[in-house]
Amino acid sequence: MTTENNHNGIQAAIEAGKQIGAMQVHEINGVPVVMAPQGMGMHELHDLMERPKRLRADVSMDTADAFIEYFNEFGTDDSVIFCDVDNGKFRGVLDYHSDRDTPAWCAHSVNHTCKTTKEWESWMANNGEKMDQVAFAFFLEQNLDEIVRPEAAQMLEIALTLKAKTKLNFESGNRLSDGQVQFQYREELDGSAGVKGDIKIPETFGLGLRVFEGGDAYSMEARFRYRIREGKVLMWYDLVRPHKVHRAAVEDVFQKIKQHAKARMVLHGRV
Repeated sequence: MTTENNHNGIQAAIEAGKQIGAMQVHEINGVPVVMAPQGMGMHELHDLMERPKRLRADVSMDTADAFIEYFNEFGTDDSVIFCDVDNGKFRGVLDYHSDRDTPAWCAHSVNHTCKTTKEWESWMANNGEKMDQVAFAFFLEQNLDEIVRPEAAQMLEIALTLKAKTKLNFESGNRLSDGQVQFQYREELDGSAGVKGDIKIPETFGLGLRVFEGGDAYSMEARFRYRIREGKVLMWYDLVRPHKVHRAAVEDVFQKIKQHAKARMVLHGRV
């Protein structure tokens, strides 16, 4: 029985091979195709073509200028651009539908994601993070270039003072009429309480931050916060509505692309 089954299987394979050998290549809309035996379907033979019938690509550009250049090179009268404002992402669909009755493949796209600067990432990462006086002083010193109000020299002096006077017992913190917070402390010297002193820190300070690489700087405000507990102080800052600054930066890129890209539509949305 086993021998007979093997013989039948071999014979079936031979017959199938004869049918495959008889298959012919046809052309449909310029694409070589081969009609396989019943149950095996139809197969396109792209390797026999000199070049593809349509463009298929999904490329990413590092800058808005490169995005615009690529879009204008390969775009058509029907090409459309979508902007995801929340994530700073742009997608240009070059072979988009002409209208609701004329669909297209939508297989050729160009993308650009706005790249945030290291400075923006640093201020965002530490937003609301409570630090001791030394850590806060180091942060101010390392990010001094983005502080535009008050003057850099004043902020540097504050940072250096916080770094130098590490053995302080903070007694109180008061908001002054001039917009600063005054800390009163007693410095420990040789294991005993020393002289009293005070240090002033602006209640708010202004920033000039470039959100995206190669982009403009945007004004932002940071509010100084603190907490005194058992003679120790925690310091931090809260950025005022940073999401609006980010959105404004994306909108500026949106307007640039809308002005220079030859698109049928530039829309807020995602696809």
